[in-house]
Amino acid sequence: MKVSKRLNGIRAVLGFGLFLALLYGISYLLFPKFMTPAGETFTNTLEVVSREMGALALTWAVAAGIALRDILRNPGLVLAIAITLGVLGVVMLYNHTFVAETTILADWVTIALLLILFIALLVLYPWRRPQGQH
Repeated sequence: MKVSKRLNGIRAVLGFGLFLALLYGISYLLFPKFMTPAGETFTNTLEVVSREMGALALTWAVAAGIALRDILRNPGLVLAIAITLGVLGVVMLYNHTFVAETTILADWVTIALLLILFIALLVLYPWRRPQGQH
């Protein structure tokens, strides 16, 4: 696959991830009560964790925006973004499989998106530059 097609794929993955991170970040930060799972009591702990997750998601969106500016010159940032997606996806998979009392479809969709974006970044990114480029 040519590097330009891979870059377009990476742009799509990072752009979609940036959109989702902004959506989740704003929702968790500004509307933590709305993001509380159905049937759960909204507690101070849930509010704190929700707002912290919102801040983390917005930070991730900023990182994705920076990486999008020049993808090939930011391999460390792209790798950090990919690893963040993978770790978060695996932790959420564990939590919603073994820990959570209730899990809704939106949780499974989020987990799937995180893991798909993680794999897509690892597969699409040209980790080795073509010969002749410095």
